[in-house]
Amino acid sequence: MGRSLLALLIFWSGWAHAHGGPPVTHDVLLGSGSVDLVTTHGFFSEDSGWMWICEEASGADLAASSVRTPSGWLVGTLAGVQTSEYGCQWMQESTIGERYIHHLVQDVDNPNHTWAATDEGVWLLDGLDKATFDIPVDFSLRHLGQREDGAFILVGFDGPTPIAEIDGTRLELPAKTGRIEVLTSDEQGRFYLRFPAGLTDRLVRVSETGAEVLIAQTNLIRDVASIGPDLYVLYQDGTSWSFDDGASWTPRAGEPIRCLVEAPAGFYACPSQGGGPALFFSPNLDADPSTWTWEIALNFDEVTVNTCEPGTTAGNQCPYLWRVAGVELGVLEPSSDEEIDSEASSCAGGKPTNSHPLLLLVLGLLWAGRYKKVQSR
Repeated sequence: MGRSLLALLIFWSGWAHAHGGPPVTHDVLLGSGSVDLVTTHGFFSEDSGWMWICEEASGADLAASSVRTPSGWLVGTLAGVQTSEYGCQWMQESTIGERYIHHLVQDVDNPNHTWAATDEGVWLLDGLDKATFDIPVDFSLRHLGQREDGAFILVGFDGPTPIAEIDGTRLELPAKTGRIEVLTSDEQGRFYLRFPAGLTDRLVRVSETGAEVLIAQTNLIRDVASIGPDLYVLYQDGTSWSFDDGASWTPRAGEPIRCLVEAPAGFYACPSQGGGPALFFSPNLDADPSTWTWEIALNFDEVTVNTCEPGTTAGNQCPYLWRVAGVELGVLEPSSDEEIDSEASSCAGGKPTNSHPLLLLVLGLLWAGRYKKVQSR
């Protein structure tokens, strides 16, 4: 309710931009049987004709991660898991409640199972049903990953010490930073973790036998991919390749990408530059990233307007944001602030007014309420 009112007031004020710039794709999901995109401007699915689902519909102030299974969408937020069968009607999962969600992982064996990491452990969601608390931990959990044999890596802090746990084996991690992220695993069952700190990063490989630092200090890492015997680290200015199991790394080369996902038909990638292409595809890739070439599988200006029924979560919220988001996506032509104000006023059934004071009041009340809620936990 609060986010719906806030979205409308920001839109009516005439000065706000719904998402603040050109759209970019952060992740490509294949677990639903379709191709799904997680972007700065919401969610898009190939099987719905790339219909726009505004992220406001999921109630996610900041999504830690998103998963789409054959059962539907699950979005981890600062206050619980939001679920939706088709992306139109969204609901909060009630058992997890408003716990902070660090990460969501789709199970490698059962595509309808999703694992959610909170401070106290791991929850299992079967489809979109209520979650069960499945893996308690005696440390402060921060992230998780799962490899092909189904084994988990759980990472977090035992007091001030960063640790990892794999099938009951606990290891101290060679890092001092407060952030840990599990990126991927390889064919040998080893996990790859990053430790961002300010503008620098560290890449560490972890298995039951120990933890080894592959890159002690580097620029911020976007993603890591393991393809056969080759390892790739994605950066803002290109891709670095290791052909000797992480012993050495080539200079960054090729077109920068944000993600790299292997599929049965080839490879998908998230384009680096905002706006324009939303999804890259290549039927095959050579080992050397300097030779990689990409086809544009989707442009942002090819996505379609939200057609969810009025009365659904997305049907109530997304149409009010389409005027601005559609311009940023490249689907609609830009309009002046006066035209946007006029259209918004027409939707509201009144004349354009200066709503900045009211907007500031509502912002203050919303944040005051959130602060009280956090303080009371």
